[in-house]
Amino acid sequence: MAVSASPPMGTKWDRFLYWCGRFLRTPQFEEHERGYKIPVANRVVGAKDALLAGDAGWVDLMHHAIVDKPNNLTSWRQTQPMEAWFRADPETAALALRLLWNDTLPVRERLNEYARISIAHGVTAPISETSFLHLAMGIEEYPPFRAGAMDKAMELTSYASPRDAGIKSGDIGGRYMHFLRFLDTMVSRGSERGIAFRDRLDAQSAAWVVTQWYPLADWSDEDRQAFNAYQGSPIHRKETWPSLGN
Repeated sequence: MAVSASPPMGTKWDRFLYWCGRFLRTPQFEEHERGYKIPVANRVVGAKDALLAGDAGWVDLMHHAIVDKPNNLTSWRQTQPMEAWFRADPETAALALRLLWNDTLPVRERLNEYARISIAHGVTAPISETSFLHLAMGIEEYPPFRAGAMDKAMELTSYASPRDAGIKSGDIGGRYMHFLRFLDTMVSRGSERGIAFRDRLDAQSAAWVVTQWYPLADWSDEDRQAFNAYQGSPIHRKETWPSLGN
């Protein structure tokens, strides 16, 4: 049955979180947006555990974490040079990854130290792919980062962009921390409005859906039109969500 409710006319946060809540309460959200990311992250955890145990098989485990379905969190154009580095110089790559996975370091420093070593060896360290490797530290607390979707979410809520906050593009650790603060703001403001994000992964997934996906097939025509008008032009828009019960 279609569910219809008028979107609020309040603040930008009111409107953004309203649409987050509309998706968050559906089974499609769990199946098609949040749920598949967890086994992907678990494969990265497996590669991390192997590397820290001194098992050279970590390179193959990381390859499978990257290329096997259902991972869609990385770009093959960015991961191919990274994987080539892992295979050609596993000792240096392992040093960089140990820093990325060192929980005694601040998160900002982890990502920036990994990037510093990677770049010094001729391999770029895009924030999306670096945050993918950092999933090994726990995806619920450290979700994946995609700049386009997060820029759109910050625009929709009038949250300062990394640039407006004075964070340079090369400071990927600083940009990632800015992203985490945005997710924490989503969780806090959502709680005030009765929207129960379980963790940062819920918030990241909801931000992605609101900025990138079509409305649910089960929504009324009025709701679909309202959401399309609110959303504008998404970057990676999915054709449609499955109907409820499918």
